[in-house]
Amino acid sequence: MPGFKTNLKIRLSPSELQIIKKVSIISISACIFLIAASWGYHALKIRLKASAEASSKQKVYELLPIDLEAHLLTAQRYLRSGNPEKAIPHLQRIIPLKKYDFEVRKTLADAYLEAGYFQEALQQYTFLIEQQPPESLAAEVCARRGISLYYSGNLEQSATSLTECLSRYPGSAEAACFMGQIEASINPQSPKILEYLENALKYDSSYVEAWYQLSRYHMQLNDYLKARVLLVHALELDPLHAKSHSRLGMIYYYMSMPDLSRASYQTALAINPEDFNTRYNLGELYYCLTADTALALEEYKKAVSQHPGHVEANFKIGMICLRNGMLKEAVRYFEQAVKYDQNNIRILLQLAVAFEKLELIDRAIETYRRILAIDNLNSIAKQKIRLLIESR
Repeated sequence: MPGFKTNLKIRLSPSELQIIKKVSIISISACIFLIAASWGYHALKIRLKASAEASSKQKVYELLPIDLEAHLLTAQRYLRSGNPEKAIPHLQRIIPLKKYDFEVRKTLADAYLEAGYFQEALQQYTFLIEQQPPESLAAEVCARRGISLYYSGNLEQSATSLTECLSRYPGSAEAACFMGQIEASINPQSPKILEYLENALKYDSSYVEAWYQLSRYHMQLNDYLKARVLLVHALELDPLHAKSHSRLGMIYYYMSMPDLSRASYQTALAINPEDFNTRYNLGELYYCLTADTALALEEYKKAVSQHPGHVEANFKIGMICLRNGMLKEAVRYFEQAVKYDQNNIRILLQLAVAFEKLELIDRAIETYRRILAIDNLNSIAKQKIRLLIESR
């Protein structure tokens, strides 16, 4: 009731009060124990982590005096043979003890750059520049930082960086050579391309990459004889330059000289077995020049095993399978190709044909409609859809 008050009090017996007192003491003791245990566990974790880190660091210091030189030599061998990916772990093993060894860190940066880890390469070159490397390395580090910027997608920054590099180090063959490559990517007809590449060779006539890029330039002009002479000179300077052997194979391919082309490709692959593009090109040689589809299929599959996203290799495998009646295999490889090039009508058309042959009409129609979504005027897709609907 409103305004009702009570003076009711709960009275506990002495035994009940004793029980409550004991329970309170136990609860408080348990809380203190849990808090202490928690802090103790946390402190133990910190000590164990510190101990593990110290142990790990100690192992590095114990092992490296024994195998430091071996790791460095192994990394250099992988780099020379065109396997930068395999060089990286060996160099990473060395870095903890050689943090400010400019040669070792530059080698790691080079390995990252060649393996396609452009952000990692950029970080390493930037670190080196901040530490002011000796003059013997400074120009190369400066140029390669600009190259890393380019491959990281910073085209303008790359051009600016390389221009500054050429201003600071006028004799940088590498910077001049790559400026030629940037110019070629922007405007393949630019006269500056030749100017930059020839300047690179003026600065350093033994710079193999400049001879290689000059060969590419003449190859794009369909001057295969000139391109071949330049590559032969590059290989005289460095017989193990895998890219030059591979490019020479391409020249012989375009000159319809399959035996010489095959020999050049095989040499390139002997030097760098992981070069999936050369593997694909060898497949093209067998497929187009010698009509040996069995060998072509073998090389295409090797290329795909090394690089599953190789669109053309997947497509060519699909075509060979389609012609040989291996329809499910054809679908698998066409779908793999489309996965990495979703708007490629040429591949989608062949995928639809494979579905038709498998009598998967709904999937064929769906694929033809996908083509029309990309190109609504595609007459083949329109006609196929009409015929497949009528045939039901």
